[in-house]
Amino acid sequence: MKDSGKRYIGLDVHKHYLIALGVDEDLNVVLPARRVELSHLESWMKKTLTQQDEVVLETPALACRCKCDDQHVAALR
Repeated sequence: MKDSGKRYIGLDVHKHYLIALGVDEDLNVVLPARRVELSHLESWMKKTLTQQDEVVLETPALACRCKCDDQHVAALR
């Protein structure tokens, strides 16, 4: 995926899948809502996320914010 600036990616995590949606700094949708099966999560992350992305996770019991840094992105490749 091309690095074209900061994006904010929201992940609503469920038992077998997540729903992902992304916006840029101006709140323009840059990643339309999509369902990702957790069995495909690693490949989806490799082709979709960039080093500039900020990722917010929502799970039934937890919400947290993560920053994709060089080490984590490199580990995904």
